[in-house]
Amino acid sequence: MGTPPHSCSGHCNGVSSEDTFKSLVSLRSHYCDANITPKVRAPTKRIKVGWADTQGRRLSMEDQIVIVGTEAYDLVTIFDGHNGTDASIWAGNQISGCFQASLDANLSPDEALAKAFSETNESLRKNNIVGGSTALAVAILDEEMIVANTGDCRMILWKEGGVHRVTRDHKPNDEIEKARVEAQGGTIESNQLSNGAVVYRVNGVLGVARAMGDFSLEPYITASPDIFRLSTLQEGEYFVMACDGLWDVLNDTEVVEICSAYWKDKRDTTHSDLEGVACRLRNAAFSRNSTDNISVVVVTGTNVDSSAVTS
Repeated sequence: MGTPPHSCSGHCNGVSSEDTFKSLVSLRSHYCDANITPKVRAPTKRIKVGWADTQGRRLSMEDQIVIVGTEAYDLVTIFDGHNGTDASIWAGNQISGCFQASLDANLSPDEALAKAFSETNESLRKNNIVGGSTALAVAILDEEMIVANTGDCRMILWKEGGVHRVTRDHKPNDEIEKARVEAQGGTIESNQLSNGAVVYRVNGVLGVARAMGDFSLEPYITASPDIFRLSTLQEGEYFVMACDGLWDVLNDTEVVEICSAYWKDKRDTTHSDLEGVACRLRNAAFSRNSTDNISVVVVTGTNVDSSAVTS
């Protein structure tokens, strides 16, 4: 199964212009260093960012990538909506303002990011936004990085010669999430698909255990994020954040191997290093028959030569 065509700037390495899914797939990618795009609300100061996404085999695009740079921090976010696009679009438009307001109220960065998730979720409720969205946000400050995650988007970090999974997928069959849902009186129901895969859903409805929105499933579904504190990126380090459209078909090690192979044997001259590797990851997931929207962000520090990053 081939990879779909690129619709913005040339093509990604190995992309066929005659792909079977040409009429179904919208592909986008970008490198963020100083330029502003609709996804990049303000240029980043502390990091270099490349992103790529596609609607894939879905009938609509429910993912949102939002990147914001300020004098105090850079904020990189991914939202994976369900039951429509409203929740992910709304959350993407709210999160940075909520984070800034919490910092202005003298909260610590980790407290501010957790409150930004809570206030974004409440704004969905107050404005009667239907559906829901998972959310993954990374705030890069001068001395540390703060990560917040609710749902099954994932962040991995290449550091000190090894891959580290930063976040925990909030799947209904995760032991911690299953115990939490059942303690609230909810249930985790499973269903085996025709291909043999087993799908788990909260109360038989939702395939994630945490998300913004989905208020009809409270208290079983919560928007409360896990919070992680990390040191800033050093030379040779990078992180990848993506929605489950990538992680459903590629594991952490495979993602790092694809990044390493791209940087070691770079033949794609139509993209920056970071945009190119994000495209490579997106296309690999599509080729593995991912049935979901696919959104990928790859990040290094501003003092890192991404062409020298290896594993």
